[in-house]
Formats: sequence, structure tokens, C-alpha cells
Amino acid sequence: MTIRFLGEEPMIMSQLGINKFVSILLLSATIFAPGISLTASKAIAQSKSSTFTMSNGSKQVITEFYASPPSTSDWEEDILGTDVLSPGESVNITINDGRRDCLYDFRVVYEDGHEVIVTKQEVCDGSEYTFE
Repeated sequence: MTIRFLGEEPMIMSQLGINKFVSILLLSATIFAPGISLTASKAIAQSKSSTFTMSNGSKQVITEFYASPPSTSDWEEDILGTDVLSPGESVNITINDGRRDCLYDFRVVYEDGHEVIVTKQEVCDGSEYTFE
């Protein structure tokens, strides 16, 4: 039986079509299954986190804040994002990168563009750091 729609034959699922579908499905499962297990093991590895309070004790607005392990030269992403930290304000920061220690380098950028870099700060859960 042939059904025509606007001059074209619609795709009718045949045994060949089912076999092709199953092959694609199995191939997809083979490709994506390792990603799922890697994601799960990465989430388990990153279960250790450090939470600390950062305070702005200066007279200027902090526009950017970065925290990176001392062993890397990359500052990664701005933790404040689009937010800022005005003078006298504090914010709780959680770093969840799976590291066993809680030693970090900090980089702060103020609204006038000047930067302060502080190295090897211990920020275990519950600690506080104030930028003056």
C-alpha cells in the first residue's frame, strides 16, 4: 500500500527501519553511558566543599572575587558574577571543587579597578575573611 502526501511517500516503519532504529539506540547508549558514569563519579569526587564568610571592610565596592587553589595560575570564574559587595556587607561563599584541603588564593577587584591578591588563605567551613 502506498500513501501519498503532497507528492511524497511517507516513511513507513519496516523491519529494516526498526533494525536501524535499534542500532542507533544501542550506539547512543554506548556513547553516552560512559559520560553518565563519569558525571556520577565526578559528583562523588566533588562532595567536599568549603563554606566561609567574605566581608568587605573597605570603603569601596568589590565588583569581582576569585578563589583558586595555590597550585594553579588560572583564576577561574568571578564568584560574585553580576553581584557586587558594598562596604560593610558580607556574603557566604561555598567552594565545591572536591579538594581535600581548604587553602586558596583570593583576588578581589574594586570598583576603581585596583586589585588585591592574597595567597594561601585557609577557609575551612565557618571561617571568615575580611578585605580591608
